[in-house]
Amino acid sequence: MKQVISRFFGVALAVALAVVPARAQSAAGDWDLNVESPQGAQTITMSLQLDGDKATGTLTSMVGTMPISGTVTGDKLEISGNLEAQGLNLLLGLTGNFTGDTVNGSMKVGDFGEFPFSGKRAVKTAAATPPAARASKTI
Repeated sequence: MKQVISRFFGVALAVALAVVPARAQSAAGDWDLNVESPQGAQTITMSLQLDGDKATGTLTSMVGTMPISGTVTGDKLEISGNLEAQGLNLLLGLTGNFTGDTVNGSMKVGDFGEFPFSGKRAVKTAAATPPAARASKTI
């Protein structure tokens, strides 16, 4: 009977440990976002760093790069930042939900409205490896 109970708890622990990393995947990192605006689809890169629920980072688009801050609580994203471009100062706000390596939500652009966005975790490319040093022959 002790062996049955021991095996049961062993299997239960293994299952619990396998599930925890899937839920605990961090939203930190780089994300490629597509925003559907009246001017057409806009591509934005979001870089997030997390300290607990506190999120900081940047949004980068063809207009430039701006700092952002807010929260990521569980799978919920709430961040904002000020975009200064061409004499305008617009408050941008993103709210959304993470599901694994995807994120979906809406972006509020000042008084211009709210637009849906979707995104996925940016694919990291391997850093270029410097060519091997050429062996020199000593004569």
